[in-house]
Amino acid sequence: MTSARVPASPRAWRAVGVWLLFQLTLTTVPGDVLPPLPGFRIDWVAHFCLYFGLGFLIARAALFSEWGAAKLAALWVAIA
Repeated sequence: MTSARVPASPRAWRAVGVWLLFQLTLTTVPGDVLPPLPGFRIDWVAHFCLYFGLGFLIARAALFSEWGAAKLAALWVAIA
């Protein structure tokens, strides 16, 4: 019995898409719902973590797709 293996590149880009859907879903949560922490902006930390995860997944997918550094840099500039 042979199993059809999906190449790493499409799976990596699907992970980026799933992360984007997750991120867009979380943006519908109002900031008032988040628990307050004294001297700590939880929304800033959440924002950083979400975009750090997105950047990591994009870099990973680009490596699997064998993109060059210039193409990856252009993508990051476009996203920013």
